[in-house]
Order: sequence, then structure tokens, then C-alpha cells
Amino acid sequence: EGMGREASPEGGVIDSQSVKGAEKGGLIDPSGYDAGKKIKGKKRHILVDTVGLLLHAVVHPASIQDRDGGVLVLGTLFGKFPFLEKLFADGGYQGPVFKQAQRKVLPHLETEIVKRSDAAVGFEVIPRRWVVERTFAWLGRCRRLAKDFENRTRTARAFLILASIRLMMRKLCLNAKLFGQTLTVTDSTSKWTEIRGTRQALAKNTLHCIVINVTGNIKQVDKGLFIGDSSGHIKKYIFID
Repeated sequence: EGMGREASPEGGVIDSQSVKGAEKGGLIDPSGYDAGKKIKGKKRHILVDTVGLLLHAVVHPASIQDRDGGVLVLGTLFGKFPFLEKLFADGGYQGPVFKQAQRKVLPHLETEIVKRSDAAVGFEVIPRRWVVERTFAWLGRCRRLAKDFENRTRTARAFLILASIRLMMRKLCLNAKLFGQTLTVTDSTSKWTEIRGTRQALAKNTLHCIVINVTGNIKQVDKGLFIGDSSGHIKKYIFID
């Protein structure tokens, strides 16, 4: 909603990631072997919206193929996103097996297979699919998710959800506005600009300050974020604390 979108998305992207299992004393929940990627461990299957925020996640053995794991993801939504109409996926979900199972679980959902161009040489950003790959990259920054350290599958999924919550909270903070209103400067043509706020803000001694020569587009100052243009003129101030 902070990005000007509906709370329940209409489109989603699905993909999986095979994670190598770490050395463990005792295996409680079984792992598997992904023959395609030659990885022994577990597979994280996620569903994200069109901006890359996590909607649903399932962790299962890596031996389960994408088309079977994808049905497991869609079958465990339990009506969370009733307006979901479009699903983007890669070639691993192509074929009658996934299509028929998906129609039984979510008959109103339309699946579009996004393929890599045959004429492409080397690395190429594939439309729609890059969104979920970026989400995997975001989650990979968390040290606990670098490998599969967990004995229980439910614990592995819990840490995946925690990492996505942390990511969403950071995005909410960066887009936050002070008490529902954006603070604009008194004189946007001057590089010496005084930021004036509301009484609540001034009581915290946070926004009552002088900003000198803010260069570039964004500069972190104290507990807020100053956004300016290339000439250093301040445009607005966003309160983060």
C-alpha cells in the first residue's frame, strides 16, 4: 500500500532455490538431492509479488521437482490472496502435470511461462523472472540462510519468513512519512535550507536543523533521509526513527 498498490496482489512470480545442507549431527527432517544442480539439501520454494516481496514460502527436500513443489506452494495458500490472477514461472513449471494440478487448486489462476530467448548469448535479464531472483539475492544476504543449517523443515521456513519480514520492515522505514505527511523545505532554491517540522518533530529535536550543501540525490543525516537533486537543493525530508 505504501507503494501505491493494492494490499492483495493480482500477479505473482514463483521459483525455487536448492540450498546445500550443512554438516549436522542428526537429521530429523529428510533432505534430498537435486540432480539438475547437483546439490544435496533442501529446496526453498517461494511466491513473490511483482515487486519481489514474499507472499508465501515452502521448504521441502531438494529431490522434489519444481512442478510438484509449485503445486504444494499454491495448494497451501488457503485463500490468502483471493485476487491473484496471474502467475509467472520458468520452464520448470511447463507441462501438463503442473497445469492440471494448478487448475484443481486454483482454477481462476492463469500461468505464463517466461522463457529465455533462443537468440540470447551470455547473461540476459529475463522479464518478470528477475524479480524472484532478486528476492533470493536479498534473502541470501542473511548469514543463517547461506546454507541449510536446520534439522527441521519448519525451522528453515521460519527463518525464511523472518528474513522477509526484516526486508519488508526496512522498505517500510525508508518509505515512511512523519505522522502521515511529508515535510517539505521552506526554500527549495537555496543550498542553505532550514527544515521545519511539526510540533511533535520539534519536540524531539530531530528535524529542527540546518542542512549545508547536500550533494547527490540521497544523503543520510542523523535519523532521517534528505532527498535532493543533483545540484544539492533539498526537496523533502523523510523521518525514519
